[in-house]
Amino acid sequence: MPLKTILFAAAAFLLLAATNPKTGKIKTIYSSRYGDTLTYKYDASGRISEVASDRGYLSTYIYKANIIIEKIKGGSTVTMFLNSRGFVDSLVDIDSSRITTLIPDPNGPPGVTRRLGIKRIFPYAGDHLLSLGDIGINPQSIVGVSKKFIYDDQGYLTQERSYLAGKLEVTADHVIENGNIASYIIKYFFADTVVAVNPVTNEKDIKIVKNDNMFCKLKYVPGKTNSLATSALFGKASKGLASQMVEYDAERALQISDSTVTTFRYTFDDRQRVSSLIKTVSSTPGPWNSDAQEADTCHFRYY
Repeated sequence: MPLKTILFAAAAFLLLAATNPKTGKIKTIYSSRYGDTLTYKYDASGRISEVASDRGYLSTYIYKANIIIEKIKGGSTVTMFLNSRGFVDSLVDIDSSRITTLIPDPNGPPGVTRRLGIKRIFPYAGDHLLSLGDIGINPQSIVGVSKKFIYDDQGYLTQERSYLAGKLEVTADHVIENGNIASYIIKYFFADTVVAVNPVTNEKDIKIVKNDNMFCKLKYVPGKTNSLATSALFGKASKGLASQMVEYDAERALQISDSTVTTFRYTFDDRQRVSSLIKTVSSTPGPWNSDAQEADTCHFRYY
């Protein structure tokens, strides 16, 4: 879901000018939700060269003129193409190991399976892009994901387009106000066909899966500058630190009772950099409410 990995992704491409190219950059991020620590390494020019986690995740980055190649442990290769301003114009993700697993849910109604699709979160996804797992796409036999990025004259990202096998599946349109992402709407164009095995009858059921379009509004902490990213490969970063995000069904955006509210609170070090982020979620109560699982506390260390 957008913003769930806001700091993990945004920190990957900090470009801060200093005598030591690493000075002021993120060194580690610990997430209580995942019980894991990400460690960032940089090359002699201050560009990200490696992201590794205690639990075995590893991405390495190779820079060639206007191309960046990211290799992810496990089989995925992401090729990013930069425009004349140094922002990512488009990317292609080829993942030779992408598969789908269907698991009947013994505690659910007949014919219902557990969540489908991969769970890997793309580390280059920023605070507003999507993983395949987030959007529920069944990626079986699909090994190519591509994205296109549109920017305004000031350098802010205004639209992202996600494609599967060359077909437009998802768009995210951003509204920028005062240097921050004030709101965005995610539109889904796909209708996925899934074959699930009924655990009672052992017969196959054909199901059509389609996500509702999502509308999000964001608020920012007054007077608090975003110390986590001053520049980014996906356009200018928001100037302020996000304080709240409210999610709606895009077709029923005025029904506040249907919304999910994510709140962000921060602590700061003696240089006014973010030292910790506490995220809480409050949504409409129900049998699928997972607010506690979505909550997270992240701790940051800098070079």
